[in-house]
Order: sequence, then C-alpha cells, then structure tokens
Amino acid sequence: MQRILMTGASSFLGNNVAKRLITEDYEVHLLAREGTDEKKLPASIPKNQRHLVNSNYRTVERAVKAVNPDAVFHLAGQYIREPVTDQIDDLINANLRLGIHLLESLSKLDQPKFIINLGTYSQFLDSQVAQPLDLYSALKQAFCTFLTHYEETHKIRSTTLIIYDSYGPDDWRHKIVNALRDAILEGTPLPLSMPNIVIDLTHIEDIADAVIHSWNYLLAGKLRDDSKVYCVSGERLTMENLIKLFEELTNREIAVQWGKYKLPERKIIEPFVGKQLPGWRPLIPLKSGLRDLLEPLI
Repeated sequence: MQRILMTGASSFLGNNVAKRLITEDYEVHLLAREGTDEKKLPASIPKNQRHLVNSNYRTVERAVKAVNPDAVFHLAGQYIREPVTDQIDDLINANLRLGIHLLESLSKLDQPKFIINLGTYSQFLDSQVAQPLDLYSALKQAFCTFLTHYEETHKIRSTTLIIYDSYGPDDWRHKIVNALRDAILEGTPLPLSMPNIVIDLTHIEDIADAVIHSWNYLLAGKLRDDSKVYCVSGERLTMENLIKLFEELTNREIAVQWGKYKLPERKIIEPFVGKQLPGWRPLIPLKSGLRDLLEPLI
C-alpha cells in the first residue's frame, strides 16, 4: 500500500483528492496547519494520520520523518484577491514557506523522493512564459523555482499541474458555478464583469483523476524530463455562453448585470493554453456535469 502525505486536504479540491485516494486503497496522511478547520478534513482519515504543523520548520520535518511517504501531494494554497499588508505573511506561509519546508524535509529522506505540486493558470498572464497575475500566483511561481532547485540538488522528482476552474457537488466556495446556481434559485440579479471572459471548467472528479494519474505516470517514468509542468484543462467557453448553458439546462433566465463586477486593471481575458497532462483527459462533459448539479432546478 502506497503512503501519501497530502497538504491542502481542507480545500474543496484537496478534500476530493483525499477521498479518492482512500477509495483506491492508498494510506493517506494529512499535513495541516494549526488552526485548520478540522470539520473540512475527510472524516475517514483517523486522528493519528493528521499531522498539525506551524510556520516552524521542525514541525514539518518531524511529520515528514514520521510518515516517510512514498510521495507528497502538495495541494495547499491560500488565495486573497486584494490582500492588505497584514495578510502578506499568511499568503507567504501558505503558498511558499510550507512548500519549502516540505522540500527540505523530503531531501533528508533516504529513499526516492516524489512530489506532485499544484499551480494555477494565473501564473501565466498571457503567454507560455511565467508572468504571474498577482501576489498569490507570484508566490506559486516562486515555489516552482525552489522546486527546480531541489530537483537539481537533491534528486526530488516532481510534476506541477496547472489547474483552471473546478466545479462539482458539495462545493462550498463562492465560485462562478455556485453564483449562477444561486442566482437562479433566488431569482436575484447577478453582477458580472464582461461577456467575453473565457472560463476553463473541469469537474472535480476529473481533477482528482489527474492528480493520481500524474503520480502514477511520474513513478513509472512516463513523464518527460524536459517538461515538469502540465495543464489540467477541461472545457472552455465565454461567460456569456456559460450563462446560456445554465439557462438552457434550467429553462430559466438569469438576470445578469454586465459590468457591475469590477475587474482589476491587470486581468486575464482568456487563460493560456499549455501542454496537457499526457495520458489524461476529462471524462465528464461540462453539460452533463452541470446537469447533475442543477437537477433539483430542472
């Protein structure tokens, strides 16, 4: 049985990956920061497989040594759209310091070392070359630089998966799919930015598949050494067409207020298109995935 040490299990994405790993008979250990809402962690993972850490390196080192994982799935991250000065340390701790502590702890293990890392499409503003959109994506990109350093100096093997927008059942986040569903349920106007904004949506089950698939491919040596970054991309459509799809599925009209949701000057109109993860493709079409979510309204 393979032993996986995961960060980010209290997130919607991480929670679903952890549950999938359990159903596929992996031994799952969670690395969570002190103060994490444990109600959001998968209940099926016992207390002795939950390892609480803080910003002190030694807490991470002890956890990694105790677990001695076959691989680390580094899925943790914290996003704040417009962070204020007092939030900068939290962003650095979540998006950079924790990852560096993991890499340093992994480097001390006397065994093959693997890490699956999650990035974001906003690391690439409008080109194939990294150009972070904001502080969150800049920290994510900075971690990739540290990852390269540890690969070259400590033979840590890694893959970074670039994630776009996700959706699925039991999603508690205030994301566009939930916002559109709530607008239909409540019959309230929905302020949005521009109809030509392109969104790339992937069902959460497909993303969980991609994470586990990337680990299997990395372990088997099927991922090319000259490319460490792969995209997990689903279906793309404009915001206007996404709204039309919701209206088609529910036979209800959404009262959209275009231009009422203000975007910052630095923004992404259409996400970059990168190299897709080899051997993986999404299996849940957007229309059927949304139909399942919207079934009570249909």
